Amino acid sequence: MAPGLAARLLTKSSRPITMAVKKDALALTKREWCILDLVSRGLANKEVARALGVTDKTVKHYMTNIMQKLQVRNRVEAVLALQKMRRD
Repeated sequence: MAPGLAARLLTKSSRPITMAVKKDALALTKREWCILDLVSRGLANKEVARALGVTDKTVKHYMTNIMQKLQVRNRVEAVLALQKMRRD
């Protein structure tokens, strides 16, 4: 993701990350934490899949689960939630 686009998305994020995220984040599996960490480093699904030796479809499945558990709409919000959890 281009830095300019990421900055715009971060500033325009209208949905606040609530305390519910912390509770739901505890339900993430080790694999989900690993995938979310790699995504937060800027890796695309295919790159994450290659790094973990799985298919990109598997990564998409994990990302869907992660987003549901964190109650976010997209991977940018998931990364924001991760950053917030790391700060708190």
